[in-house]
Amino acid sequence: MRVELDEPAETRVVQELRRRIAFGYYQCGDLLPNEFTLAEELGISRATIGKALRKLDKDGFFIPRRGVGRIVTTPAKTRKTHNVGIVISDPLYYRKPSGGMIIETIHRQLIKNNYNLNIIPLIPRAGIFHYMMRQHTLSSVNPSDLDAMILITQSVEMETALELSTYCPIVWFYHPSVKAGISGIRYDWIGGSYQAVKHLVTNGHKHIALVNIQESFTSGREQLDGARLAVSHLNNGEKIDLQLYPVNTFDEESIVARQVERILSSNPRPTAIISGSDDFTLAIYNTLEKHKLKVPEDISLISWNDTFVNDKFPAPDAIRIDFQEVGNLVAEQVIKMIDHPAEYLDSITIKTRLIVRNTVKKI
Repeated sequence: MRVELDEPAETRVVQELRRRIAFGYYQCGDLLPNEFTLAEELGISRATIGKALRKLDKDGFFIPRRGVGRIVTTPAKTRKTHNVGIVISDPLYYRKPSGGMIIETIHRQLIKNNYNLNIIPLIPRAGIFHYMMRQHTLSSVNPSDLDAMILITQSVEMETALELSTYCPIVWFYHPSVKAGISGIRYDWIGGSYQAVKHLVTNGHKHIALVNIQESFTSGREQLDGARLAVSHLNNGEKIDLQLYPVNTFDEESIVARQVERILSSNPRPTAIISGSDDFTLAIYNTLEKHKLKVPEDISLISWNDTFVNDKFPAPDAIRIDFQEVGNLVAEQVIKMIDHPAEYLDSITIKTRLIVRNTVKKI
């Protein structure tokens, strides 16, 4: 790969070598090609290569050894900042029951271990996802001031996470561990969604609506996969109609309400609704009430998270995630990674549990 000259050549060399480390082209412990080889490969003068390498030496990417060359290593800070950053999509996440529980639990555990927690909201605008999101994320985060980062947003893509991991260890929600320096936290959305559909089918429901985030998000895709898997396994020769009603945000109740209106106008009308998150559940209840429909007499309801608390409407049957457990596990993983940044840590999978109350009617 030849380095283009639309940016200062030294900067481009630094970026290219960091990307190669991030993507595993150069592994920790490898001997880096010498300056002559890199200069020829990248089409850059040896003097410029030397400047870039000295900057990366200073940043802790290589260990220079006289008579040997440079050994690729994990960037090691000369001093700890005792700061951990947690990257969220927007400030509203902290106000959600699930987000608040996770962040507060992580905060408590980090304080016990003498670390501060810095919350970094990305506040993505419409249309900024995908390729533009990478630059937006990198400009919002200053990883050199952090000992580790927690990515708790579905907006950050693989390339961005890998690049950030060249600065400091990353705990990445909704994704698997991919290499040393990036540890994954995954929810069992597939298993939980299977449980939800099985609960409804066992109670006689064959027309089911799923109100959930779009499939472009990991949670939306895996929840739908689990529901479809359950339908294929549990039909016993009878057709089970599962319809997805996607929403593109966790925040606007009007969008959820519009999808519930579609559910109610469909023929045949579903006998049960799965709310893909308790962020949607109040809007579902309000729309049903507007049509003078009661849960579970007129339509059954099961929701995700088990965080719904409301004086007017009952907590529904739920697929429960223990968000305090999540926070404790994440804090523990972060501290391990700070202490041993070059070690590969397996992904943590958060199991789900079916909570049965009285909002699913047997038909």
